[in-house]
Amino acid sequence: MKYFLFFSFISWFLSISVCYGQLVSLDQCAQTFSNDSIALYFNREYYLTSKECAVIKRVGRINDKSNFIGTVSDYRTNTGNLLAQFTYDSGILNGPAALYFSRGHLAAQGQFVQGKQSGDWKYWYANGQPRQVLRFPVAGPVRILAYWDSTGQQQAINGTGTWEGPTTTGLVAHGHIRLGLPNGNWVGQHKQSHLPITTELYDKGVFRRGRLIKPQADQPAAYRYSPLLTPLEPAPFLRADYMELGYTCDENHRRAQFQLIKTEFQLPSVKIGIVRYTNRLNQRLTRYRATHWYSSMPPEVTVRCSLDQKGHFINFESETSSLREVIRSLVSSLPPWQPAHYQSQPVLGYLDIILNTSTDKVRVKAAARLLSSQLPEPNLAAWP
Repeated sequence: MKYFLFFSFISWFLSISVCYGQLVSLDQCAQTFSNDSIALYFNREYYLTSKECAVIKRVGRINDKSNFIGTVSDYRTNTGNLLAQFTYDSGILNGPAALYFSRGHLAAQGQFVQGKQSGDWKYWYANGQPRQVLRFPVAGPVRILAYWDSTGQQQAINGTGTWEGPTTTGLVAHGHIRLGLPNGNWVGQHKQSHLPITTELYDKGVFRRGRLIKPQADQPAAYRYSPLLTPLEPAPFLRADYMELGYTCDENHRRAQFQLIKTEFQLPSVKIGIVRYTNRLNQRLTRYRATHWYSSMPPEVTVRCSLDQKGHFINFESETSSLREVIRSLVSSLPPWQPAHYQSQPVLGYLDIILNTSTDKVRVKAAARLLSSQLPEPNLAAWP
């Protein structure tokens, strides 16, 4: 019976797992203990991974159809402390649920009904102080019943007051609520930098309009159809029900490292913006289109222009020497670049100037380099 259940479970994985990248093998992320007990290993986003680099270990019982039943517990692999506890009914979340901080304090507590959060959910800060109470109705949007800030001051009561928290788009929003719903002007900030990204207007929970504070080039500032600041508590544990295969340990490490770099990186920039810079470069290249060397180039040619830590061009590389020298001359007459930065320190960067000879258009891509000694070590177990 033990082996039947295990291989039935593995076959189920194969039928529903999404295959991409360097995936972990199935025998590395599951372990059986008895006829109906199993342990699964996840990364912090709840994708299956190998035991060696897992940060979450899920322990529970399964029935003869390989569905979770009864109480299922998630533990931190580094400490063995309880992370979360859920109740399953034939593979569907149904019953009480609780999430815990690393020191054992409750982070959230509520109920699931047929796979969905239901009723009133309570949330706490890591120091044990209450944070908020959310109501998940059978139909309609989540309502904010109460909210306390990090100092312990209650900012919302009976669905009225102010609220701050995460949103479906990863921003942190704050604004007024009425009847538990957003009301009036709301501001969305970047999670790490705390810089304001957008503002939105709500009328008793109904989104009216939004405006990006610093839209990207060719991106409209105003939007009316879909809000960016819908309140939502992160629930990565829900992904575990899909049993998706994650990456190998090496790939997990590389991707976590990349995410850390991404939050600390500023690419080379130019004051007039990369779109206007590209347009000016295109205009100056028109005078060379009738030359013999231009017509003899391949369909696409790249010139890599290296930047030092002051933003100065220090080297030009290309398989086409004529274009390389033209680009070297043209960029000297265009606005200067600011260097790339990592953790507020200037680092080496470069521009790839890519010419498509069939359309006579160039693209400019800015990038940067980090030495191996500058690469950060990610904390793979930083949730919650």
